[in-house]
This record gives sequence, C-alpha cells and structure tokens, in this order.
Amino acid sequence: MKPIASTESYAVFDDVLSPEDFTLFWNYMQDEDYAYVRSGKWIKAFRTGDGDCLQGPVYLSERVTEDQPYKPYPTGLGIDLLFKKVRAEAEAFKPWIGTQGKDWDYFSARPYLYPAGTGLSWHDDSLSYIGAFAYYGHPEWNIQWGGELLIAAEKPRIGAYPKRPVVGAPEGKMIGFHLDNAGQNERLLGPGLGTYVQPKPNRLVLIGRGISHTIKKTEADAGDRARASVTGFFVKRQKQGKDALPKGYD
Repeated sequence: MKPIASTESYAVFDDVLSPEDFTLFWNYMQDEDYAYVRSGKWIKAFRTGDGDCLQGPVYLSERVTEDQPYKPYPTGLGIDLLFKKVRAEAEAFKPWIGTQGKDWDYFSARPYLYPAGTGLSWHDDSLSYIGAFAYYGHPEWNIQWGGELLIAAEKPRIGAYPKRPVVGAPEGKMIGFHLDNAGQNERLLGPGLGTYVQPKPNRLVLIGRGISHTIKKTEADAGDRARASVTGFFVKRQKQGKDALPKGYD
C-alpha cells in the first residue's frame, strides 16, 4: 500500500491489494448481489437528481450484536480481502480515524456500482461514524468517465443539521439538506474550494469525521462500465442501547 497524498481531513493510498488479490476482488464485485438504491425506502443522502445507483449488502469487521442483520468478517467472500487489509493497516490510519478500541471499535463495508448518470450529492457522514473510507474495485478507469470524489476544503468538524420547527416536536427537529440545502450551500460556497480524487483502480481514500464530500456522476463516456466502489465507516460502540449499525452510502 502506497501513501499518495494527505491532509488533516483525508488521505489517499494506492496499490492497496496485490495484483492477484485485486483480480479476485474485481471478480467478487461482479459476482455480488445488488439492488437499486431507489428500490426501497428513500435514503435521503441520495437526492432526487442523483440517479439510481446499485448497492450490495452491508458487512461488518466483527459481530457487534447477537441479532445484527449484517454478516461479520470473515464472510467467506472476496470482500474479506479488503477487510483483512484495512484491519492490518489500522495503525497507519490513526491520524484520520484514531485508535481502534479507543476511538472506534469496528468498521463496515458495502459495495456500490455507479453506472452512467449516477452520483451522490454533497453530504457529511453521520456523526455516529468516526471516519469513512472508499475503495475502488474496478480494473480500469478513464478521466473522461467522471465519478470523481470531491472533498471540501474544511477542517474536521462536528456539525449537525439545523433544527427546524416541526409539528409534534416542540424543540424542533434536525432535517437534512435533501430538499433544501440553503445552509449547506452557504457554508461550502463561501470558500468554494476543495480537492478532487480520481477513482483510480485499487485506490483507498480515508475521510475524517465531519468532512463534506460528493461523488460526481459517472459520465455517458463510461458506456456500460460502472464506478465500482466499497464504502466503509468506522464506528464506536454505544455504551447504552443498541448500536446504530452503519448502512453506508458513499
């Protein structure tokens, strides 16, 4: 694994898996079961103009609860190659996600396919996550095919959606930016700066907590090729109640 670039907010690593393991991983990405994101309840991170990408099952780095619906590592599938690598490199990721057992306890992984015309609007991940990663499992990419990851030039922050008056909620309720992004637009358009990361094959990107980012749509030039990625979240166990198990969407 080769470090390529890093700031306080993100880090990029290339050549994550060996050539042999990367071939196996690409075969896994093709063999996985997917469903269209819009086939069920609206995941509001995907706004109405983001198109309809595909998502696979959620997997976890370990068993978190006895009744969890998600399969833990080892799964017996090709995604275990990525689980094994991330687990082995956890020490190198400390500047962005902290220490396992102190700052986070486990992480998730979920495969996605972004065919032409699909992407993901600006968002920052749930505050229940300590950080996130994206791994690119397609065997080739062209700069004309789109799908870039854009990361806003902002320092890690612990933000929140604004509380708005809602019937039945005397103290107001936090509502996302999926239909009204005025506050988000004001915050990000102010500096109007950031970084783009190409979805280069066998590349892994770490994103710190509270950093706004977006996935640009895959272009028509990609034809029937899809941006094949895996998104993961690093999670701290809750001391009380059930864990908010990550569903993932990047």
